[in-house]
Amino acid sequence: MKLAAMAGCGRVVGLALLLMLWSPAVAGAAALKNLVRYQQLTDAEIAEVFYDTVFGSEDPTVGKLRSGTVRKYTRPIKYFVQSDGKALITPLEMMLESLTFIMPAVPLSAADKLGNADIRIFLVADNNAMAKKAKEIWGKDISREQLRFMKGLPCTVFLDYYGSSSRIRRSTILFALTNSQNHTECAFEEFIQALGPINDSRASTKTLMSDTSYFAQIPLLDLYIANMLYDPAIKPGMSKKQVRKVFPDVLMRTKQKLEWVTQTIRE
Repeated sequence: MKLAAMAGCGRVVGLALLLMLWSPAVAGAAALKNLVRYQQLTDAEIAEVFYDTVFGSEDPTVGKLRSGTVRKYTRPIKYFVQSDGKALITPLEMMLESLTFIMPAVPLSAADKLGNADIRIFLVADNNAMAKKAKEIWGKDISREQLRFMKGLPCTVFLDYYGSSSRIRRSTILFALTNSQNHTECAFEEFIQALGPINDSRASTKTLMSDTSYFAQIPLLDLYIANMLYDPAIKPGMSKKQVRKVFPDVLMRTKQKLEWVTQTIRE
């Protein structure tokens, strides 16, 4: 199995915001306000960051392989978290429990076991354990360049594709639980990037996918990116020119899907 793409979170962010009033069964107003950060967004801002993150790639070794095309899953997506003797981190748990509400366009649900998961999330002790886990999973298929890219990162995500297509076959997130301060931003960023938008953006600091941004909550902008990517009108392999033709309608539908979330978290 040849690794096709990877991305990493270069920031170590502590759990600056205690996410307190969470109910696993119901995404109430207080819970959503703690989980998602409200932002005033223009259509131009959303478009610029969407094109940056969806069509680019920060992978230093194979980033040009599918750069310039939409990369996404084309089937319902199952996720599974495997922890090496550690409890789940609170921000990740909260995100997974709220997916139906914050990503209504993305067909996400929990897998019953690791082997049935499309998004595999491995929580390991530290960065050295991340590299060990990567070698354990991919063996000789992981390159020295990719291992070097991972060095020092608190988390990273690998995307595997079907052959030479832009259809994602599986995503693997490696997350280092280095100390008691959970890397909140990594938990959110890597999960969203596992869906396809693996590039960082220099256009805005309102997104998790920027080396100059720091968030203890999920920015509303990134919910737009994920939900727009999984609109039925946007298909894997599409070029930026093709997406521009359907973008206005996709944006309108996404605004409607996220209207309840937006109204709830608005300050």
